[in-house]
Amino acid sequence: MSESSTLSIPWESPNLLPAKPPGADYGFVLDRQAHATTPQQLLERLSKADAPPVSLVWTPDSDRLVPPGDVDFLFPANRIQRRLELIHALKTALYNGLIWIVIAASVYGSAGKSAALMYLLVAIFIGAVPALQGLWSLWRMKNYSPAEARREATQLRYAVWLSHRPMRWTWAIGAVLIAVYIVQMNVGLEPSFLAAGLIKPLVHQGQAWRMLSCALLHGSLLHLAFNFMALISLGKLIEAHADRIYLPILFVVCALTGSALSTVMMPEVPSVGASGALMGMVGFCAVLGYRRRSVMPAHFLRAILLSIGLIALMGIIAYNMIDNAAHLGGLLGGLLLGGIYVRRRITDFKLRPSAVARLTALLCAAILLATTIWTILQMLRWRPG
Repeated sequence: MSESSTLSIPWESPNLLPAKPPGADYGFVLDRQAHATTPQQLLERLSKADAPPVSLVWTPDSDRLVPPGDVDFLFPANRIQRRLELIHALKTALYNGLIWIVIAASVYGSAGKSAALMYLLVAIFIGAVPALQGLWSLWRMKNYSPAEARREATQLRYAVWLSHRPMRWTWAIGAVLIAVYIVQMNVGLEPSFLAAGLIKPLVHQGQAWRMLSCALLHGSLLHLAFNFMALISLGKLIEAHADRIYLPILFVVCALTGSALSTVMMPEVPSVGASGALMGMVGFCAVLGYRRRSVMPAHFLRAILLSIGLIALMGIIAYNMIDNAAHLGGLLGGLLLGGIYVRRRITDFKLRPSAVARLTALLCAAILLATTIWTILQMLRWRPG
C-alpha cells in the first residue's frame, strides 16, 4: 500500500466541487450559471468551436459537478474541446509575444539595448515559451486518451483547491516589496540603489545589512511586477503544501545566500531585487515535490524543474543584466532548507513545521520587518532636497 493511499488528499475529495443543481440529469456550468441539457446536447456543446470552454458538468452518475474528463461518454467531445483550448492558447501566446517584440524594437533606439532586451525577455516568457508548450501539447493530442483526460480533470480539481488556499505571509511579503518600491519612486531609483543596494565594496567595509536590504529593492516597475507575480505563485504553493511559517525563513535566508554568492562571484557588480529569495522558494518547492511526490500532484515537480530550466536559460541570454550568481545562491539556499525541513517520512499531505521552525520563522519575520524599516530610512536620507 502506498503512502498516499492512507492519507486524505484534499483535491481528490469527492466533496471538493459543488453539488449539482436539482432537476435535469445532464448539464453544464458556465460563468456560475447552470444550463440543463440532454446527453446529446452536452456532447454538442463541448464540441463547439465558437463557444467558451466548459470546465464543469453533471450527469446522473455523480451527486456533484465534475470535470468533463471524468465522464467517459464525453471523451470524444472533451478531446475536441481540449484541442480548441490549446489552439486558442497558442494564438494568444503568439499574439502576446509579438506585442512585446514590437515594444522591444520600438525602444531599442530611444531607451537602449538593456531596456529592449528586458522587453524581449518578457516576449520569451509570455510568448515563446507558452507557444512552444502549446505546440508540444497539440502534437501529443494524437495520443490523447481517456486516461489523459482524467489526469487533466485531476489537475483542474487541484487548481480549484489551490485557488481557495489562504496566503497571508505571501501577501505580507508582497506588500513589503510594494511599499519599498513606492519609497524608491519618491527618492529616485539611483539614490535608492546607492542607499540600500548590494554594493559589494560597501559590504566588505562593514555594511553587511545591504545583503538583505538589496532584496527589497527593484530596478523598474517591470522588474517588481515579474518578481511580485513569481512571489504570489510560489508563495501560494508553499503555504498550501508546507506552511506559511516557511516563507519568512526562505525569503531571509535565501536572499542572504544569493547576496553572498553574488558578492563572491561578482564583487564589482551592484545588484538589487528579490530574485535570489524567489529562487530559494523554487529550490524549496523542488525538494518538496521530490521528497513528497507520493502526496503531490503529478505535474508539480515537472513544473518546478521546467521553471528552473527557463530561469537558467534567461540567465544565459541576459547574462549582462541578470545576477546569475544571486539566482544560484538563492537556489542553493532553498535546496538546503528543503533538505532540512522537508522530511521523507510522510504522515500528512501537508508538511507540518516543528517548534524550532516556528521560532526560526518568528526570528526571520522580525529581521525582515526591521530590515524593511531600516531600508526605507536609509533611502529617505538620500531623498533630494
